[in-house]
Amino acid sequence: MLASTFAVKYLSREERPDGSDNLSFPSGHTAQAFLAASIVHTEFRDKSQWYGIGAYTLATSVAALRMINTKHWQSDVVAGAGFGILSAHLAYLSHRNRWGRKSIGRDVGMAPAYFGNGATGLTLSWHPKK
Repeated sequence: MLASTFAVKYLSREERPDGSDNLSFPSGHTAQAFLAASIVHTEFRDKSQWYGIGAYTLATSVAALRMINTKHWQSDVVAGAGFGILSAHLAYLSHRNRWGRKSIGRDVGMAPAYFGNGATGLTLSWHPKK
C-alpha cells in the first residue's frame, strides 16, 4: 500500500488545499485507515458485523478529518480509501494458502517486477482452465 500510494503521490504532484506541498493525491493516512478496516472486517466478520462497522466508521472519520484540516481534497481521500481496500484484498489473495484459507489455485499468480530505468511494479498472471 505504501509503495503504490507514494509512487502515485510523486507522479501526480497534486498541491494540498493548504498549499504546504505537492503530495496531496492520494491520501496516505486514509489508505492506511481503510487498509486496517478491511483487515479487521475480514478477520472478524464471522464473530460480529459490528467489528467491521466500527473499523470502517473510524476509517471514514480519518478521511473526513483530513479534509476538515485542509490537508486533502475529496478526491484524495476517495482514492486513498480505494488504495487501502485494494491493498488488503490483494494481500489476502496472494497469501490464502499461508493463512489456511481456501486455495485460489495454480492458475493465478502475483510477483514483483522490475521494468528497467528504476521502474518497479507488480505482475498479475491468470491462466484460465480449459
